[in-house]
Amino acid sequence: MNGLYFKYYYPGKFENQEILCQILRDNDDPKYEIETFECNPLTIRLLVAHDNLEELIDFEQNLCQGQDIIINDTPLGPVYVSGASQCEIINLQSQEKQKLKMIDVHKGLFGFFSNLGAVLDRVALEIGILYDYVSHPNLRFRIDWNYFFGNTPKIKLLTYCADKSDIKWAVKCRNRLVHDGIIKVDRNNNSFYLPDEPDNERSTFSKHAIKDCKKAFWETVDTIDKIYGDLSKEICSKNLPLK
Repeated sequence: MNGLYFKYYYPGKFENQEILCQILRDNDDPKYEIETFECNPLTIRLLVAHDNLEELIDFEQNLCQGQDIIINDTPLGPVYVSGASQCEIINLQSQEKQKLKMIDVHKGLFGFFSNLGAVLDRVALEIGILYDYVSHPNLRFRIDWNYFFGNTPKIKLLTYCADKSDIKWAVKCRNRLVHDGIIKVDRNNNSFYLPDEPDNERSTFSKHAIKDCKKAFWETVDTIDKIYGDLSKEICSKNLPLK
């Protein structure tokens, strides 16, 4: 297995990654390389983000082992571990008790959204490399992930990404975590929910922490796959740098 590319871990996904990287290797100009002998940065960030998502799934499964489970705080109020509350789950049949630390949820969320944000940063950097924006002395020619969502992006290649609502939501969550240090989590019915509008203090909490993070992750993968496919076609027809 060629573990350098995402599709070897999740068959059928991100098929265009290896295709574009092979085109760039065949170009024989290191100026346009987007991977090294040692690693593919995009594969790393995607896999680590998915690992963070799996951690959140495992945590929620501990809350959803059956209807005979209740969650108790202590009689004196919540217990805090590493700055976050700790829950106690009691199985009413076996009386088995298990402590669950909310800090694990916060760590998983931070890892997931920051790694997904790093994926978008990396894609923007790679596009800049192929358009030779990265080496341009005028920083105005550098692109960032805002061009994925702008009404008039400089690169027409990205215009179809303007309605990616799950990615937009994930970016907002990432910004709140990175800049505010926290994103509010609502624990309800043995599941966790995140704000619909992370920038709004009065937001409702209908975003399921697992289901909606999954949607954002795979929408990101599918969007990048299409970008890579378009980049490959552009390079084959116009050569490098792209214009």
